[in-house]
Amino acid sequence: MRCIWLALVVLLVAGRAAAYSSKPQPVVYTGEQNLFSNVDFDTDWVPAGSPIQVRFVLHLGSGWTAQAGGKGDLSWPEPLTLRMIGNPDAGSLLMSIGIEVSARLRVCVPLPNCNTIAWEGNVPYVPNFDYRLAGEAIFTPFLLPGATPGSAVVTDTIAPVTLFQIDLLNLIGIDIPGVSGGFELKAGGDVTATLTGVRFDVEDGAGGVLGTIEHEPGALILAMPDRPHRDAWPNWHANLNAVGTLDLQPAVYVEFAGDEWSLPLFTLPLDLLDVDLAWDFGTKKTTFPLPDIRVLEQTVDFGTVAAGVKATRDLRVDNAGELELLVDATVEGTAFGVAPATLTVGPGASGFLTVSVTAPAENVSGTLRLESSDPDRPVVTVALLAAGQGDVEQIPGDGGVPATPDGPKPASGCGCSAAPAGAPVLALLGLLLRGRRKR
Repeated sequence: MRCIWLALVVLLVAGRAAAYSSKPQPVVYTGEQNLFSNVDFDTDWVPAGSPIQVRFVLHLGSGWTAQAGGKGDLSWPEPLTLRMIGNPDAGSLLMSIGIEVSARLRVCVPLPNCNTIAWEGNVPYVPNFDYRLAGEAIFTPFLLPGATPGSAVVTDTIAPVTLFQIDLLNLIGIDIPGVSGGFELKAGGDVTATLTGVRFDVEDGAGGVLGTIEHEPGALILAMPDRPHRDAWPNWHANLNAVGTLDLQPAVYVEFAGDEWSLPLFTLPLDLLDVDLAWDFGTKKTTFPLPDIRVLEQTVDFGTVAAGVKATRDLRVDNAGELELLVDATVEGTAFGVAPATLTVGPGASGFLTVSVTAPAENVSGTLRLESSDPDRPVVTVALLAAGQGDVEQIPGDGGVPATPDGPKPASGCGCSAAPAGAPVLALLGLLLRGRRKR
């Protein structure tokens, strides 16, 4: 129960704290994968033992190109928190798989008259045929676990189509009026590629890994920098899974009296793809500017303030950072005030707050509290002091203060017990006259 209350207190405090962020830093990741560069696939003679056999050689060329655009977002208050956010529909996965087919045909057909039709050679018009599977998928990066959707899928399917037909009777020199027949090849296939995000490795400038972001929404806490900006190098890792088949269907056909019959010989399924490929898109440098508050005065002392007088002092606030500084100013102490309550200071600039105190009757003190967007110094305090006139030793008669004699007050009426005001002067004149008589 104690832990629950503590968690609630933390959440309430966090909810009241102001949230700040640096300028978003755009990132664009691009990559290319070629799985079948200069790869040939030979089926050998199939089917074995058949009077008509075919041999295919496939030259494969495949490629996937991916691009993902987004931004790095650095926010605080402490700690500094880095998030990688994808821009809507800013990702694309392109697939282009080309298959060039070359074929040889072997015919060995025994005839009733004990002769044999035997022929072997290249099938014409092949490899002029370029069989291609292609497609594109648009997605929102970065496809980390927890994202919806969590993957980008591109697929292409081609139903069996006739690649070519060859008239075997003409090819081997047999001419039967009204009759033609030969060999044809049909091919169909499908390929599906799936791209999923795995993680972000956030590196420093030397290639060391500061931490990872492994799910969405996810974030990484970064240490405070010793400069007015924070550098980070996020590296996007993804996985590409590709599966695909190609079905070759050789057949013989006969045309007679305008009709055509086709007899498939067999279906040759070829597994073109079945791979899981780790895809490293490399690092992108991001630099996040930060504000940096500087207040030189730690104490504002108003000195002695006369009754009924409002005294003011200007306090300079400097921003030594590279991002504008936001300041909220409040005072603790009823005799003090501050204006304006909010202050915005540009990078490398200064701003001023006016602090005031009004007619204190005695010594008073307070605190000026500056809550700012500076991530490593979110709060700066300045002491406030002022002395009221009633607490300062004053000279009687000065400033309208009446004199207070030390002796007894004079009696009322005509008589008085005090010496007349001219008595000292008469005594002095008497001394002077006495001196003359002696001479």
